[in-house]
Amino acid sequence: MPSYSIRDAKNRLSALLARVRRGARIVITDRGVPVAVLVPPEEAGERVTAATARLAGLVRAG
Repeated sequence: MPSYSIRDAKNRLSALLARVRRGARIVITDRGVPVAVLVPPEEAGERVTAATARLAGLVRAG
């Protein structure tokens, strides 16, 4: 998975988003430390749905 500094990502945002639209995942770093991952919306939606289901299970369990 390719990674870019915040500055590089800012300067190349249009190109990076085009890659994400085609299915790529891109890591954004701050001083070499990963701080974010750009993912296609479908993948992000799957993760949100899974997290919501886990949270609902925890709430039911008390």
